[in-house]
Amino acid sequence: MEITWHVIVEETKAESAVVAGGPEGYVQELWTLSVSEVVDGGAEQARALAEELALTYVPEWMSYGDRAGAAPQRTAYLEEGGGWLVSLKHHRGLDRAHLRISAARRMHHEAEALPPRSRFL
Repeated sequence: MEITWHVIVEETKAESAVVAGGPEGYVQELWTLSVSEVVDGGAEQARALAEELALTYVPEWMSYGDRAGAAPQRTAYLEEGGGWLVSLKHHRGLDRAHLRISAARRMHHEAEALPPRSRFL
């Protein structure tokens, strides 16, 4: 298998909601691997794309319904190892997201293996 460079975006989405009769509501946070972009080139190109995404990427759910030019509040940190940690806060309510964006080499990929089907299944 060929080793390729990717830029990966891990995202945690926090949604707030008020529960009827409850004093404070709740916050739910889930981490997901939301983007795995193949990079044509090596490590330098992957790091450059990671920086571009750290400064511009907005999850689709957060930008849904926005007018052209609208952007959430963004704070981006470059970690010592070269990865980015980004905090986004939307102007519309309490929605916020945290992103980890980094350049990575895909070292292993294994396709799903299905056992042979029995003729009775």
